[in-house]
Amino acid sequence: MSTFPLISVIVPVYNVEKYLLACLNSILCQTYPNLEVIVVIDGATDGSLAVAKSINDSRLRIIEQENQGLSGARNTGLAHIKGSYFCFIDSDDLIAPNYLECLYTALSQAGAPLAICNLRSFNDAENPEHLLEKSPASPLLYSQKTAIDALYNKNTLVPFTVACSKLYETSTYRELTFPVGKIHEDVAVALDVLLQAPALVYLPQELYYYRYNPRSITNTPSAKHLEAVDFYLAHYQCLLPLSAAQANQALVAAAKTALNHLAHTTPSWKRADREAKALAKRLKSLITPIKFSPLPKQDKILLKLASFAPLSTARLYALALKLRK
Repeated sequence: MSTFPLISVIVPVYNVEKYLLACLNSILCQTYPNLEVIVVIDGATDGSLAVAKSINDSRLRIIEQENQGLSGARNTGLAHIKGSYFCFIDSDDLIAPNYLECLYTALSQAGAPLAICNLRSFNDAENPEHLLEKSPASPLLYSQKTAIDALYNKNTLVPFTVACSKLYETSTYRELTFPVGKIHEDVAVALDVLLQAPALVYLPQELYYYRYNPRSITNTPSAKHLEAVDFYLAHYQCLLPLSAAQANQALVAAAKTALNHLAHTTPSWKRADREAKALAKRLKSLITPIKFSPLPKQDKILLKLASFAPLSTARLYALALKLRK
C-alpha cells in the first residue's frame, strides 16, 4: 500500500484529439507515485475518446457525457474523485514531470490545504520538451490576506486565479463547484478558493504549461467576457465587510476588465455603437467609488482618464496594447 495519498487529476476533454495524448502522457509520467486520472469526455465530436481509450493504464478512468462546457466537465470530475487531493489539467496543456510531487511536498510540509505554482505559455510552433521544469521548487508561504492581495496583483493574478496550477485538499474543497455556461469560471471561484484556505503555499517555478490558442473562446472578443466584470463585482461585495482595501482592489479589477473589453470591441476606425456607449457608461459607474490613493501611478492615470472619457481612453489603451505586442 502506498504511503503517498491518492491524488485525483481531472482532465475535461472537448475536441482536442491533436493534443490529448501528449497531455495524458505528461500526467501518467509524473514522479509522484499514487494518482488517478479522470478523463471527462464532454460531448467531444472528434477522435478524443479514441485517443483516451488507446491508453492502457489502470490509473485512467474515462467518463462520457453530453456537452456541458468546461465547468460542467470539471464538476462531473469532482463528483467522481477518490483522492485525498485533486487538481485540474486542461486537455491541451502539459505539466512538468515533478509537478504533482512539488505541489504535494510543499503543501504537506506547510500543513496547508492549497498549493499553487506558476505557469508558462507555449504555442504549436514550440517544442514543449525543452520547457519542462525539472529543478526543485522553493515554496513561499502565504497568509490568506497576502494570497488575496496576490489575486489582484498583475504579477501573480494568473496563477492565483486559474483553477489549473493548483493542488487542492479534498476535505477542504469538497463543495467546490464551477458555474456552468460561463467562460470566466476561474474568476468566479478564485476568491472563494482563497477564503477557504487560512494559508497556502506558492511555488514561483513554472511547472504548468498552457497552450496559447489565439482562436480560443477567451482570446476572441465577445460580450461573454463581461461575465468577468460581474464576478469581480461579486468579489467586491464579498470583501467589502472583510477588508475595504481588498474590496477596492476587486473593484479596480472589475473596471480594468470592462476597459479591456471596451478596448477590444471599439477600434479607432469604428463609431461607438449602442453597446459600446452602454459599457462606457457602466465603466464610469465602476470607477466612481474607487479609492485612488493606494493605486499604482499607471492605474491611477488610466482609470482617471477613463472616468472622464471612457471611449477615447479605450481606443488609446487598445493602441498601447497593440504596440506592446
